[in-house]
Amino acid sequence: ELYEKAQTELAERKRAETALIESREQFAMMTENIPGAVYRLILNPNNSISLPYISQGVKDIIGLDAQELMEHPQQLLEVIDSQDREIFYKGFQECQKTRKATHREYRIFTVQGQLKWIRDDSRAFRKASGEVIIDGVFLDITDRKKAERALRESEQRFRSLIENATDLTAILDAEGVLKYVSPSVKRILGY
Repeated sequence: ELYEKAQTELAERKRAETALIESREQFAMMTENIPGAVYRLILNPNNSISLPYISQGVKDIIGLDAQELMEHPQQLLEVIDSQDREIFYKGFQECQKTRKATHREYRIFTVQGQLKWIRDDSRAFRKASGEVIIDGVFLDITDRKKAERALRESEQRFRSLIENATDLTAILDAEGVLKYVSPSVKRILGY
């Protein structure tokens, strides 16, 4: 009977170990398929940080290997543009105060020196020990930022053309509502 009980416990332990391995493999596959980098960062009560997990997607964004970052988490903070570090830290402070998801955008410099824009979404919770656990994902939004800049520049050029038009120029929306009339309307129509 004692032998059977030991065999049963051993079999249950094997099943639990197998389930744990499968669960870890599924988690790893899932996070590797998510665009960007999934992470768990811990802010310790002494203000140091640790990075128990970051997915390999970080290598495509920053150029650093996930394992290296987990061993040396300070490197993650060092790539943030010095002008944007305050945005980064304020986001984490807000995250831990409100416990709501926070969203922030900031610039980083890759290992190769390339400037990139990052969108960082995270949520935090405080453990009884005082540690703040931050789970999040960050994405490379450089292409979106370039497109936004190009659109703003195009709009500025368009406005400049209209503002300096010598003819009466008007802009109507899809419903035919007048949205803009050039300054030349006063000269031409007296309005």
